Amino acid sequence: GDPWDPETTVGPMIRPDHRDRVRSFEDDALADGGRVLLRTGPPLPDKGWYVEPVLLGGLPHRAAAVQQEIFGPVAVVVPFAATDVAVRLANDTA
Repeated sequence: GDPWDPETTVGPMIRPDHRDRVRSFEDDALADGGRVLLRTGPPLPDKGWYVEPVLLGGLPHRAAAVQQEIFGPVAVVVPFAATDVAVRLANDTA
């Protein structure tokens, strides 16, 4: 919806190429063996550059969705067993 409306939960991407870039992270993640853990939100408007919010998991650490900032409503779950492992994983990104 309108990004200035307080009731809006998902706003549009700034340009169509940005929408396509954000969507490509999900496509690439699924091609890398990842899976959709959660897809939520109301139906998106037909008009505009919207991306449906999605939570991804099961990705290898080398996957683009793990390694890069997406700048869209796509999040990745990366499990870890200990704090030192979390720090090592976080430091092992560009």
